[in-house]
Amino acid sequence: AKEIEDERIRVQAEIDAQKRIDKPDIFTPKPIWTTICPAIPSGMKSDEFGAMQYALKIGCKNEVTVFEQVFAGGMAAQFTKTCDMPLSSDSRSVLKSYVTSQLLVTGIGPDYGAPDVGEAVNAQLKSQMAWAAGAKAAEKIGCGRLAEEMMGNLVKYINSTTGEGKGPSRFVQGCVAHYDGYLGYNTQKCQCVADIGRAVFPQIHVSAFEPDTFKRIIKASPLLALQIMGKCKATDY
Repeated sequence: AKEIEDERIRVQAEIDAQKRIDKPDIFTPKPIWTTICPAIPSGMKSDEFGAMQYALKIGCKNEVTVFEQVFAGGMAAQFTKTCDMPLSSDSRSVLKSYVTSQLLVTGIGPDYGAPDVGEAVNAQLKSQMAWAAGAKAAEKIGCGRLAEEMMGNLVKYINSTTGEGKGPSRFVQGCVAHYDGYLGYNTQKCQCVADIGRAVFPQIHVSAFEPDTFKRIIKASPLLALQIMGKCKATDY
């Protein structure tokens, strides 16, 4: 715990120093985590998901993979199931939606429509192992302050990739402009679809909108279509 706290203080010092020399970039959406994660401690390097755990522990910026997202989903599911966390209703709602998306991906994998069946099956197995690894890691950490901070940082990660507090993300803006009200695609609906699609395309919010993205989401993981129709009320595109 002391090592993590010391690292957090050091990273915060880097953030403060960077703020003094950086000029704001009005063109590139900035995540809440403004500092790239430093090199992870040597003891975590051998862990396939060590980088993700480290980012959640100290709240630093880190580009994640589909499987790291699934790992975080497994952690969140375990923590929220076994720990009485002092989370706001908004944070609980964010985590619940995130966990649901990751669980759906875990069921059939994030590359269901791959031409190579072996590749699709391998991705499915990888996602299932990532979920199990996340649940096991959360169980090992146990309930307490660290668990609460990690879930708080996961909520920040989720919100930062959706443009929370800074207006719609690049993808959402493109979606709204493309449909221009057609089929009811407003900011809320476009963001809802993108939030769910992030489960298979982690960088979706910072990407340019492409009309075929919705098809690609469903092709990658058809079960996400159920969540998109149920939560977003998006049945046509």
